[in-house]
Amino acid sequence: MNQVNAYHKLDSLITKGRKSEFFSELRDKVIVTCQQLGITDQSKILDNLSRLWLPLALNLAQARNTLDRTLIQGILGGQGTGKTTLCIILKLILNDLGFSVATLSIDDLYLTYEERQALQAKDSQLIWRGPPGTHNIEDGIKVINQCLRQDDLVEIALPRFDKSQHSGAGDRIEPEVVPKPDILLFEGWFVGVRPIAKSFFDNPPAPIITAEDKQFAVDCNRRLQAYLP
Repeated sequence: MNQVNAYHKLDSLITKGRKSEFFSELRDKVIVTCQQLGITDQSKILDNLSRLWLPLALNLAQARNTLDRTLIQGILGGQGTGKTTLCIILKLILNDLGFSVATLSIDDLYLTYEERQALQAKDSQLIWRGPPGTHNIEDGIKVINQCLRQDDLVEIALPRFDKSQHSGAGDRIEPEVVPKPDILLFEGWFVGVRPIAKSFFDNPPAPIITAEDKQFAVDCNRRLQAYLP
């Protein structure tokens, strides 16, 4: 799609919404993709498209057009809340509007299997991947900094993680090399979460119940400092 047509489609969807001449084609693409993801209730699909997916995609498109670099959008949500589905649908819509999109999950930044084995030997609380302290933060910062550069010809090696390796313990795999995208969707269960005052853990809510729970929460909160960059 050339730039003139892309701007025309974007403007039409912004000003006319579901009455845009481009909406029906986009709707059909979203329905097909949702069905491939196992989402079959068309009324829910159309409701999500109208109330969430399309408005958010249009906001991101407009925000990107005000920048001379990659737009980096964080997406925060607990396990099973639909972060991956949201990224897939946003990428489809934004691609349709002429924007290149890459996705990065905080899960992709997990330390290697060997590194996590060594980490667990030092701290038994980190036997499972996921908590703050089990990621290669430098790799994430590197990707973000490359996206912020004004060199449009740079290629970015996106870290990737295969959770099926080592009987479900998971391990790093070859990175995915992509051209610098117009938009980077960075999703994860604590993306953007900041540490809080230690006093909050004096009387914490469930499920922080035991002394061990409280210490683990305090330690995770402390480790969040390293993620602030």
